[in-house]
This record gives sequence, C-alpha cells and structure tokens, in this order.
Amino acid sequence: MDNLIKKWKLNELVHIVDELDSTICDTINKSNLKFSHNYKSLLFFMAGKSVVTMKEILCLVQCGYPEGALSLARNLYEQFVIAEFFHSHKANGNFQDYIDDFFADYEIQRNKLLLFSAEYVEHDVALKQQIEQDIAEIRANVHIKKKGTYWWADKGTFSDMAIALIERQTDPVFKKFTAMYHTMYKRACVSLHASCAGNILRLGDNSEFCGVDNRPRENGHSVPLLLGVYSFLCVTGVVCEEFGIDHTKWKLQLNDLLIYYNSLLEGDKNV
Repeated sequence: MDNLIKKWKLNELVHIVDELDSTICDTINKSNLKFSHNYKSLLFFMAGKSVVTMKEILCLVQCGYPEGALSLARNLYEQFVIAEFFHSHKANGNFQDYIDDFFADYEIQRNKLLLFSAEYVEHDVALKQQIEQDIAEIRANVHIKKKGTYWWADKGTFSDMAIALIERQTDPVFKKFTAMYHTMYKRACVSLHASCAGNILRLGDNSEFCGVDNRPRENGHSVPLLLGVYSFLCVTGVVCEEFGIDHTKWKLQLNDLLIYYNSLLEGDKNV
C-alpha cells in the first residue's frame, strides 16, 4: 500500500481534493445559496458528487484495484461532459430551458423507479396509472421533446454529447487530446459492464500470464487516474469559475499530476 501511495502520488492528490472540497463548501455556505432550478444549484450538486467520486477513486487506487477506479472515473467523465455542455451554452437565450429540463429529468427518473415498483413489486394498478399520469404531465411541460437519456440536452445519448464536445474543438491538437480521453471512457465502459471483454481484460495484468489474477496490483492505475483527475479538474474548473473561486493553484497542481501519470502510461501494462 505504501508503494502505491508513493508511486501514484496519492497523498498529493488527496490534499488537493480536500482543499478544493473545503474551499468550494466554504464559498457556497457564505453565498447563502438557496436551492432552486438555477445554474448555481445544478453545479452545487455536481461538485458534491464529483468530490465524493474522486475520493472513492483514491480509495480503490490505494487498495490496488484499477478496474474499479476506472469504473468510477467513467462517472466523473460524464460529469465533465455535462458541465462543459452547460458552460458552453451559458450565452444561449434558452439556457434556462436546459436547466429546467435537467431538473425535470430528476422527477422523470424518480417516477420511473416508482412506476417499476408499482407494476412489478406492489402490483398496484391504480398507483401505476397515477404515476404514468404524473410522468406524462412532467413531459408535457418540458421545453425539449426529444427522446433518449440525454433528451434535456437535445441529444439522444451520452455518446452524442461527447462527440459534439469533440467536434466543437477548433484546435486539431486539443481535438485529438479530447478524443483520447473519450477513448479512455470507452475502455472504462468495458470495466463497468458485464461482458466477455470485461471479464477478461484487467488493467495492470502481466500480458505473459494466461489466467485470472485477483490480487491487488501496483500497476494499471495510470488510466483511471488520468481520466478521473482530468475530469475532476474540468468539473471543478467550471464550478470555481461560476462561484468566483481562484483555482489557479489547484489547476496547476492537477496538471502536474496529469503530466506525471501520463509519463507512466506507456509502461503501465494497460489493456
């Protein structure tokens, strides 16, 4: 465990995450933010989720489980793409429509869960019909009528959002850089989902060994740390900008860690 902490500079990363967590919390508390369907409230919850996810990634890396860490880094990457979507649409005249629909999706997802329970657990026909009516009313009042998981962004799927982000990049180098992180995200999907590839591929495995090695491993953590730290940097950057927090110090520190993790990528036995 000590080798993992030293090799992957986990103490440095923990310190940065804790400082950002405390600073964002203190700033929001002093702002007396009132929860409503607005951009600041959206970012408030996004920041909280992202900090917790980053801390969970750190726990898994410290214990030697890169596949689990990569599964969580996948969530952070999705947070980054969503944060960037809202940030890039701030100047739009219909920006509040996106915000309202994003919060409306919370009610839709909550009711879908209740609907499943009413139909298959409670077998309550009347309750099922009432929930279906509630969902229909919510959908009748949203601004974007598109179908799909990411309908509120006028996109059908997360892949649509991510590709749109890549296509928005005008600098060819940064466009390639952005696509590289999406490639890591796609590898993370393999870690998360049950499949033949997910069962066989293991980050940090010795490619000469044919079998299953369930021991914690020192290698293989460069991909989850690169994807997780980069996504965390981007999300907190959007949050800090909106709340007027000078995050220059942490941005530089996280960038230094990304350069370090990238230097270990080639020899890290990544599948």
